[in-house]
Amino acid sequence: MRQLNEAVLHNQMLVAVNVFSDGIFLCGMEKRSLSKEPTYHILVSPYEIASSDRYTGKGSGEIFHNKEVIGLVELFYTEKVILDEISENSRRIITTFIIIAFLIILTVFFNLNKSAIQPILNLARVSQEIAQSRNYSIRVEPRGKDETGILYDGFNSMLDQIQKREMEREKAEKELEQARILLDNVVNSMPSVLIAADSEAIITHWNNAAADYIGITHAEAIGKPLWQTAPMLQRYKNDYERVIKTKVPREYYRETFENSNVGYFNVTLFPLAGEGTQGVVVRIDDISELEEKDTELKQAQKMESVGMLAGGIAHDFNNVLVGIVGSLSIIQHKINSDAPLRKDDISKFIDVMQNASLRATDMVQHLLALSKKHELSLSHVDLNQIILNVINLCTNTFEKNIQIKSSLPQKEALVFVDETQIEQVLLNLCINGYHAMTLMRDSMDASGTLHITLKDIAPDDQFYSLHTQCAGKSYWKISVRDTGVGMDKENLARVFDPFFSTKQKGKGTGLGTTVAYNIVQQHNGFIDVHSECNVGTTFNIFIPKYQGIDRSEKQRKNDIIHKGSGLILVVDDEETVRYLARIILEECGYDVIFAEDGEQAVALFREHHEKIKAVLLDMVMPKKVGKETYIEMKSIDKDVKVLLSSGFKKDERVEAVLKLGVKGFIQKPYTIFNLSSALHDILHPADYHTDA
Repeated sequence: MRQLNEAVLHNQMLVAVNVFSDGIFLCGMEKRSLSKEPTYHILVSPYEIASSDRYTGKGSGEIFHNKEVIGLVELFYTEKVILDEISENSRRIITTFIIIAFLIILTVFFNLNKSAIQPILNLARVSQEIAQSRNYSIRVEPRGKDETGILYDGFNSMLDQIQKREMEREKAEKELEQARILLDNVVNSMPSVLIAADSEAIITHWNNAAADYIGITHAEAIGKPLWQTAPMLQRYKNDYERVIKTKVPREYYRETFENSNVGYFNVTLFPLAGEGTQGVVVRIDDISELEEKDTELKQAQKMESVGMLAGGIAHDFNNVLVGIVGSLSIIQHKINSDAPLRKDDISKFIDVMQNASLRATDMVQHLLALSKKHELSLSHVDLNQIILNVINLCTNTFEKNIQIKSSLPQKEALVFVDETQIEQVLLNLCINGYHAMTLMRDSMDASGTLHITLKDIAPDDQFYSLHTQCAGKSYWKISVRDTGVGMDKENLARVFDPFFSTKQKGKGTGLGTTVAYNIVQQHNGFIDVHSECNVGTTFNIFIPKYQGIDRSEKQRKNDIIHKGSGLILVVDDEETVRYLARIILEECGYDVIFAEDGEQAVALFREHHEKIKAVLLDMVMPKKVGKETYIEMKSIDKDVKVLLSSGFKKDERVEAVLKLGVKGFIQKPYTIFNLSSALHDILHPADYHTDA
């Protein structure tokens, strides 16, 4: 039975056997190990499957002997062995597949590495070399016509394009650099100061002219704030920001800067043009030489006008002298003939001579003002008075067959102008009108009327449309209209051109209207002209009105005699002037000593400077002129008080002496009123400033 059981259990799947006979357990055997060397154990009780054993199953069958059932056998089997075998076989299969796959991958890798990876790595190496060296002439060696070969060909074609573009870029950069150098050379060669700055007013460009004028080099200026680097431009700060916003340039004419040896500048603020660029270019042009030439041009034209007026002025001056010479001759005759001179007659003769003298003084002053070369000097004046002065000159100069009519407003026509220059404008236009009615006509027809009118103009839309140069202000319009020969359209178009003239050769310089046009523009005004042949010509001058009241200069009364005391040194080479000065000063309460020239004046001042309260010093004298005399007096007493006098108007020579420290200036001829007032002002400056 044991042998039978062992034989049965020899099957790897069987783990136990139970044998029963007539329901009674006869015997059984259990296989305790499923390894190759199992051990068998005899069972004394039937084998049963544990409840936790999910791999063991049971089968049973009857035992026959001679066709009779003699017993029952139970066979217990396990699936674990099969499952383990399946698992083991699966592991073997998988391992086999992995090994085969690895071998396949390894084979593919070696083949791929040779055919694809190495070429790609080579391509990457070449790309890195090109990137580092920026040498676009490097190429990869061509391969076959496979995919790698196509890639290599494409890469080389790309390099060809890049090299071509790089060569074009280098060429463009070289041309751009040459253009930049050329532009820098042009900008740096320009005499104009050119400064570029961004929207924050940080300097981005600074040319050589800027470095020379401001005294700061290009390297020191770039990147610095404009207003600190060039403080004289601080006045344009608000307009700088306005130019950036509006993109509209701003221009300023005849500007002056402190601490500058140069006279005048034109300043322009240009907006920087360009996408994404905001900033301003500041251009400063030195126009001092142009201004000097323009002044000389005006002076030449003025002297032409003075020359034309000279005959009329001489005639009027002779009429003035009649009152003086005639009155003196009557007085002298009565004295010589012992005829009685009544007080009323003497008073009348004195009035005649005084009025004639004042008229002569005005004529001389006016002639000096017209002929004098001077800088632009703006003040608040009444256009009515300017027009009356011009009418008076023209009336005394023009032929009597020329009528002069005027229409002036009853109120003041205040403007802020250079009085002499506006007189010159009107005089030029009046002379042109006079010539159009006389010189340019047959002598038989030499007559006409000159109309001068002054009107208050309030611009409206129609005015703006007709006068585009109008700056939106209120204007005074001066019209000068003649009834002369007129001009055709061709000549009218050239009327303001320099040296253009419709007069016969030698009858005019062609500068009158040019000078008038420039002067009016300098005063922020404008001028237009209308003309018709054989009818006449009308010039309209528009000058901005002065809206306020001039409180900078207070009128001083001329009928007050200021008394004083002390010693006054009178220095003048004219005996008549010394005599008159002594009479006036003694009448005012002063003591007087005289000097005939500068050397004598210095000697007297050195001797008596402790007693001398003031010096009345002539500008032009023999031996030493007024300037040299004053310098020597100042070396003796640095606090010397000098009143400078001259028959000339207050010009640059007088200004030069005043800058040295001279206290005041009086123009000859002077009266007891203005001489006593001028002397009082330098002796008592506190009183003068209080009154003023």
